[in-house]
Amino acid sequence: MEPLDEPDGWSPPPTLYHGTSLERFRNMLASPRAAELYLADSEDGTEMYATNAAEMDDSAPVVIAFDTGKLEKSGKLMPDWDDVNTMISNGETSEDGAPLFGDARSADEVPWWESLRLIGTCSYEGDTSGCITEVSVDGKPVNPPWEGMG
Repeated sequence: MEPLDEPDGWSPPPTLYHGTSLERFRNMLASPRAAELYLADSEDGTEMYATNAAEMDDSAPVVIAFDTGKLEKSGKLMPDWDDVNTMISNGETSEDGAPLFGDARSADEVPWWESLRLIGTCSYEGDTSGCITEVSVDGKPVNPPWEGMG
């Protein structure tokens, strides 16, 4: 399968969001080169994940905003593995009845931006240094430097 080009008239949003707990955010800051994240195209899409992680870790919920262009330059943006694979396996279709992800047989064959465009999420693996643009802890903005939060 040949790689797809981004469709005319669509481009990724300038910011992607990740919801987590304060404890996990601190761990990410301590090891920024080893991040593994699921990202959403809106802050609303991450609040549930932030709340769940915070409850599991008994710490505050955190929503992190990332610069999409900086993440993209790393070459480590990927589709939302779990959701895309499930949707392909279940035969999800678009409104016109066509397979949602074309002839892809697994998430490996779906570009990150297609996952983001169609379902609002993608994933990222790699270094987050210099990619964070905003952070809110328990719904309140926190100013940089975030590295001092540990």
